[in-house]
This record gives sequence, C-alpha cells and structure tokens, in this order.
Amino acid sequence: LEVTGPRVACFREAILEFFNAELGERLTTLGYEGLRKMFNYVGGGLIYVRETFKERLQILSSSWAIANSDGSAEQEEDMQTIHSNQVGDSDAQATQQTTTHAEEAPQKTTLLGNQSVPTTFDDMFCFNAAVMGLENRDWMYEVLKSFDAIVTNVANSYRLQEECDVISLRMAKIPGEVQLFEFKPLMLASLRSLVPKGWDSHHESAWEWLWSNVEKVLQKEIGKLAPRSRLVSRYVGSMEANTKEEVSKMIYAKFFALAPEGQNYFKQSSSRLLFIVDQIFRITVEMYKDPTRMVDEMSALGLRHVGYGIPTEFFSPFVSCVLDSLKEFTQNDKLCDAFGWSLGLVSRILVRTINEGSTPVMKAINMNSAKHVQSALIAAPRKRRATWMLKVTVGTQSISPLLWSIQSGSIEAAKAIIEDLLTFRADRDRYYYGVDDLFLRHPDFIQVITSEAPILLRVLLDRLIWRSRVVVAGFRRVNIYLEHLVIDKDANFADAMYWIQNLQDPTIVTHVVLETLTDLVWNKVVYLPFMLSKVWLLFSLLVFLFSQSILKSWFQSEDAKIQSLNVATFVCRCFVYLAGMVELIYARSRVAIMAIKTGDITRVCQIPLPRKWITDWQEAVSLLLTLILICMFMVEPILYCLQHFEGDFHGAGQFTSSCPQADGVQDFYSILSMLGMFCYFTLLVDFSALFVRLSAFVLLAGRVLPQLVLSLLAALFLVLVFGTAITLSDTTADFRMPTTAMLTLFQISVGMYAQEKFIYLEQSRWLMAMCVAFIVLVVMFLFNLLIAQLITAYAMVYGTVLGRARLNRMAIICNSMLRIRQKVFRRFVQGLHLEKRMEFAEGDIGLPGGIQILEPANLYPTYEDSIHRFGGSTSPNMPWPEEEVAQSNSIEERLDSLTKIFKKAVKRQNLETRKRGGRSGSSASEGDSSGISGSSINSSGGSMG
Repeated sequence: LEVTGPRVACFREAILEFFNAELGERLTTLGYEGLRKMFNYVGGGLIYVRETFKERLQILSSSWAIANSDGSAEQEEDMQTIHSNQVGDSDAQATQQTTTHAEEAPQKTTLLGNQSVPTTFDDMFCFNAAVMGLENRDWMYEVLKSFDAIVTNVANSYRLQEECDVISLRMAKIPGEVQLFEFKPLMLASLRSLVPKGWDSHHESAWEWLWSNVEKVLQKEIGKLAPRSRLVSRYVGSMEANTKEEVSKMIYAKFFALAPEGQNYFKQSSSRLLFIVDQIFRITVEMYKDPTRMVDEMSALGLRHVGYGIPTEFFSPFVSCVLDSLKEFTQNDKLCDAFGWSLGLVSRILVRTINEGSTPVMKAINMNSAKHVQSALIAAPRKRRATWMLKVTVGTQSISPLLWSIQSGSIEAAKAIIEDLLTFRADRDRYYYGVDDLFLRHPDFIQVITSEAPILLRVLLDRLIWRSRVVVAGFRRVNIYLEHLVIDKDANFADAMYWIQNLQDPTIVTHVVLETLTDLVWNKVVYLPFMLSKVWLLFSLLVFLFSQSILKSWFQSEDAKIQSLNVATFVCRCFVYLAGMVELIYARSRVAIMAIKTGDITRVCQIPLPRKWITDWQEAVSLLLTLILICMFMVEPILYCLQHFEGDFHGAGQFTSSCPQADGVQDFYSILSMLGMFCYFTLLVDFSALFVRLSAFVLLAGRVLPQLVLSLLAALFLVLVFGTAITLSDTTADFRMPTTAMLTLFQISVGMYAQEKFIYLEQSRWLMAMCVAFIVLVVMFLFNLLIAQLITAYAMVYGTVLGRARLNRMAIICNSMLRIRQKVFRRFVQGLHLEKRMEFAEGDIGLPGGIQILEPANLYPTYEDSIHRFGGSTSPNMPWPEEEVAQSNSIEERLDSLTKIFKKAVKRQNLETRKRGGRSGSSASEGDSSGISGSSINSSGGSMG
C-alpha cells in the first residue's frame, strides 16, 4: 500500500474526528495536538521508509529472481508479476533491465561452449568459493541454505530475525572460527556473474545493505549459543518429576491469571498439562542440539495448531509466564536468558506458521461449516482451487485441509470439500475435475475414510459418476471414473478394494461404482484363475470319491474283476495321498510360516495357531481335511495287507484291503473316509462365488444356521432331562434305560417312533403325561419357535444378503490378485483404455480416467446437467464466478427456518428482560442509566451529523 502525505492527512483527520465525537469535552486541546503530532510523525516515518528503501527492495527482488531463473514458465510468470508491481521512472528502468536479462537467462548455459556453467545462485556461490579457496568454510553453506528466505523476507524484520537466529544455531554446531565478512565478496561475485549487464552501483549498495543487516544480527549471537545450550541442557536434565510438577502448576496459575480466556484452550487433565510443559522443556533443549530437525517439527506442530484453532495472542503471555516461573523458581538470570532465547524462537516459528497456515479453508474447517468452506473458495484460482483444499505449505512442512477435517471430526466441512473437489466444472477451453489431484495428494484416501469416516465413502463414490441428462433409446450415457480404484501410482493393483472389503459394509458395496469395478476385475482377471484353482479341488474330490465309494460298490457285483479293482483303488489312493495330501500339507505349512513371520498368531486353549486357521472357514476345513488324510494314511488297510494279500477271503490279491490283518482298522478308516468326504464337499461351497445370487443364498443359509443349532441344542437338553426323569420309575422296555429312553424320545420328536408302540404307553399314566409334556415342549413349542426365529433372521439378513455376496466376491478378488502375474494385470488395464477421453455428449470430448457404460434411463433419473459450465474468461488464474445458492422451495424447510428465527428472537428477548429486571432498583440508578443512554444517543447523533 502506497503511503502518501494526503492519505496520511485524511487518515489523521478521520481518527481525530472520531476521538472528538466520542470524548467531547474530555479531549483537551493539548491532547488533540499531541495526537495530531503523533499521527504526523508515524505517517512521516512510513513515507520516509518507503521512499528510502523502496528502490532497494525492488532491486533485491528483481535481481534475485534473475539470479535464480532457469527459464521455466512459472519463473517467467513470477518475474512478470514483479515487473507489473514496479511503478515510477526508476521502476520502469528496473523493469526494462530485468526483462532484458530475463531474455538472456536461458542462454547462460552456452556461454562457455560445451562446459556446464552454474545458472543459479547456489551453484555459482559454490563455484566461486572453490575458485577463491573458501570451499572449506562450512558455515557459509548454512547461510546459503537460508539465503533465499532471507532475501524474500528482507522487508519483514520479524521473519529476518527468525531466519538469522536459526542460522546462528546451525553455525554454532560447526567447529572452527566464523568470519562473516568472507561471505560478502562471494555473494557479490556470484550475483555479478548471474546478473552481468544490469549490475550497477545501485545493485551493489542494495546487496551490501542487506548483508550488513544480516551480519549485525548474526554477529551478536556468535560465541553465545554453545554456553546457553550447555546451561539449559544441564538444568533440564537434572529436573526431577516433582520439580517439573511444581513448575507446571506455577506456569498455568500465572497464565490463567494473565489470560483467563486461555482456560478454554487448556481443558485437559493435570497430567496432560504436565506433559505439555515437559514437552516445552524438551523442545527448548532440542532446539539448541538439532535446530534443523526442530524447525521442521515446529512447522509441523504449528500447522496442527492451525487445525486446533489456537489464537496466536496466547503465545506471548504463555512464554512470559514460563520464563517468570523459571526465574522465580531458580533465581538464575543466565539460565532464564538462555531458556527465553530458545523458547522465544520456538514461539516465533509457531506464530509465523499459524499465521501463514491459517488459510480461509482451514478457518472454515474449524467451524465445520459447508457454507463457510464454499465462501473460502470463492477467490481460489481455477487451476489452484484443488490445491487450496488439499495442501497448505509452510516452509518444508505441509498439511492437508481435507485430511485434517476428517481427523478432527469436521465431517460437514470434509463432505463439502469432497463434493467441491469432485464437481465437474468447465469453460470453453477445458474441464476441471479434482479426482487426479485428490488421489495424487492422498493415494491412501480410501483407507483413511474407511477407517476414520466411513460416512464419506458414499459421498466420494457418488461424485465418481457422471450421468447424462439426455436419454437415447431408453438408455443414458454414464461415465465412471474408477482409474484410481483400479491402479495405484506404481501401476499396480490399488488397495481400494481391500479397504472397502475390510469395512464389511454390505450396503456400500452395492453402489454402482463398486459393482462395476468388482465385475470388471472378476470377469476379466480373476474368473479364470479362480476356476483353475477349483478344478484341482474338484478333480481331487472325484478321485477320492472313486477310491472310497464308487470302486468299493463295484466289488459287490458278481462279475467284478477283483484284481483290476484292487489296482484301481490303489492308484486312486496313491493320488489322494501323494498329490492331494501333500498339496494340502504344503499349503497349510505356507500359511503357518507366513503367520509366524508376520506375527499373525492367536491362542486357542493356550495353543498358538495362525489366525487365518481360526478366522477363515476354508482354511479351518482344509486343515481338518489335511489331518484326516494324514490319519487315513496311517491306518490305510492296503498297507496292512501288502504282505498278506494271499489267502481264502473275498477280494484276495495284490493291493487288497480286505485281509484279516486289516479288520481292526476298517471301522476307524471308514469313519475317517466319511469325514473326509464331508470336508471335500464343504470346500466345494466356494463354487457359489461364481454367481452372486447363488452366493447370496449360501450366505443367507449360513446366517440363519445358528438359530437351527440353538434349537437343536435346546431339544437335546429336553431329551436328556425327560430321558433321565422317565427311567426313575418302572416303565416299558423302550424307557427302561436312560440311553434307550433318550433314543425313544428323539424318535418321538422327529416322528420316527412306530404308531403301534404308543399303545404300551397307556400302561402308565405317569409315562403318558411325561411323553405328552415332552411333545408339547419340543414338537409344538420349540419347533414353532425355531420357525419364528428363522423367519425373523431371514428378514433381518435378506436386505443385505446381495451386499454380503459382493463382499465375499471382493474378498476372493483381493486374495486372488496377490497371485496374478503383473503381465496379466497390465494387459487388463490396457484393455480398459483409461487414458482415452470419454465423451460427455456427441462431439463433446471430456476427461480420461474411467469407463463409459449405458444405463437404463429409469434406473437413476437425471434431470439437470451435472457439469457446471461458465462463460466469460477462460484464464486458469481467474476464480470461478460465484454460483447462485439454490433456495429450497420446500414449505417445511421454510417453516423450520422461520421457527429457528422465532426461537432465537424469543431467547434474546428473555435475556434482555432478565437483564432489565436485574438492573431495576432505586430511582437514582434509573436516572443514571437514562443519563448514560441520553449521552450515548446525543453522541451518536453528533457523529451521524
């Protein structure tokens, strides 16, 4: 802002008129003249500073831009901005010189033929240091690291002081003597080389003036920081826990007395407040020890405080209270000076970071208001609108407003940001859609929202779809932008499906985006490998079936060739053991080894087992089948008969399993064979994943199965109770023993008890009464209760059963993609043609990154174009025109709004009534009040006049 004499006079007269109107006769002539002189002095000082240092600052900024220019488009744009801000004759001359050198800048690398010539200040400085024999001055490189910040902030004395203090800390860690005057000739020589034709005496004096100011600040701290560091480290290291607690209480007592509003920001427990003070002591020490790392940490901490909404006004009184408490507690001025220097630097870094990071978007997030988010984005340039919502950078640290809104629980603001990012906007030249910016900034965004804010997942998925308003032949065009759900930044299969499946939400997976994504990956990548993996299981089952059942039944036929059947049985069982059993052992061993490596172990009855064996039913059944096959191999009848195949028995011959020596294991082997058959067929249930509806039916049956088990347990309990009770009296043969009584009752409950046997029950009225009670409880009550439970469980699960089937398919896809070759996956991605731009309408070429499908028009009716189109300027640097906020025509919403306004008015009126009642008292007080009101009105009237 240009400060001139007329502007100073105008501001002065306005302020003096305000004082005169408010104070009236209390503003004396002496006071009036004093204020006038003060404003004249301040205005004159501002004018002097501007006239004296304006040209120097412009020379520094323009020559520094040239010295670091590499001819890039962004730097040329920045330099043009600098030129446009320069006014006046001297400014025009500087602009002309800068423009000339900017045109010469790209030619710097060719001045010495094929030799590489430094084109930036840092490179030229290092080059000149080597030429002058000063390359071993390590402290110079510490200054060089911060020299850009020094030059760009030369007009900001607070920031310049901060940068110099940080440089002093870094220089204090370097051994050897520091001669600050050695830096200036290297600086000037480098700048002369990079700004050859435009360099003159004005440039020389401007850069000398800059370095002289920096040198003064640095020189004051040379030799002082090392003793301060030792003093602070020694004291903090010797502090005991009770000492820290006493100091902490003293600090907060002073701070709350000095700034009572600070209590609203320190509402944590006393232990947490003690932890904060302990961290302050640690930061103060670490700032001396490792300033580079601590500056980055303080920048990150400051950005977090932006999200917390901490006012910067509290930092100065808090630091003062810390120092006052230490001084009162230690009575050591040197220690307090050393402590205050480091803590003051930390405070300045935090305040600067908060001020620079407090963007309008971050302030809107603190209020958790979608309306304020939209207002904060009004001024955002089109090409940087997404950056405003995704990245706030201060120094080397950055924070994401979107991520912070999710982590801080500002869901309304996060929803507004996602909706704004994924809104289609367009001018005549280009389309703007922030999906690429979103996933480039946060590749793990799906993981974040599924774990911290699942409610936002549907908002995101809804915004990944564009639906045409135009219907052609009963269908509408739909673009689904699922590129970042398919591939990650390394062109591998993205983890999005894994995190969505891990959410286990059966309602979200039926979204059209996820249905399309799942069907694409399943049909084109996973289906064939899944079928091949199940073909082996099916073939193993067929061989097992032949070896245990089918060939055994052929032995009973009269014309059977016993020897041929023995050989076939032996071959089939060899396949079962050598192929099927070995494969199962290998697969289970691999799961166990991976669980041991990753620590994914759980304990069952104090036995450590891989968690997958417990949580995955397929792994559990496969483990059971493995153990069954091992036991079958150990009691295999063929092995018992290898040396006893000759004799007079049915099936005698080589590889027989019917020798007398195997009779002792035949029954046990048959039971194991039966269990193995059950396990094989149970594993075949996984084939249901081939069809979503079949998988849904299987899942539905599995969901209601626990109700059946509970009912059967209740029935068995009643059978046990009545069976043991009936045997206490003399009864018929069917009820004489507990086992036979329970078997008879079970037969009665399932309708297997012979009708003629009920006649014997008439011999005992007691027995008849017990049987009737049993039938009423089990058959009439318990089984009807089971039916009611099954109906209720079915109704509860039916609404989400298709979603659960989709979740099951997603789980299979995620597991299968780990074994899919990269070549196959890349071929699939190439077939999607994600790089191809999709049309929004005929001849309207849109954006890439998705697939286009046709959808029945009545499935999701769309009446408005979802692309916001704007006329006017198409410059990316221009903000979007402010959109009109659609007002709801709903009578209910209008009535709700009026009701809220009415309630606020009533509440305000009640408060005023209570205040007026509290002030009512004597007539004298009323007179005073009216007098004050009258004077206020008069003064208001005077000011209005």
